[in-house]
Amino acid sequence: MKMKIKDTPCPAWLTPALQEKVRLVFEPRYRRSLTDSEVIGIAENLTSLLEVFFRSKWRLNYGTKTK
Repeated sequence: MKMKIKDTPCPAWLTPALQEKVRLVFEPRYRRSLTDSEVIGIAENLTSLLEVFFRSKWRLNYGTKTK
């Protein structure tokens, strides 16, 4: 199955240095070179996951909802 790789705009917070760190961590796991849009997608998914994790942790510690 072929996947379409679209041009994903890079968010301002994702600096070239952070993109390189994502590559260093995930390319060995995928056993291939990652495209720029894949690196951006991985970084955005990681930030979403961490946001959910920390919101949940906040609720457990303080018992209130965040925005």
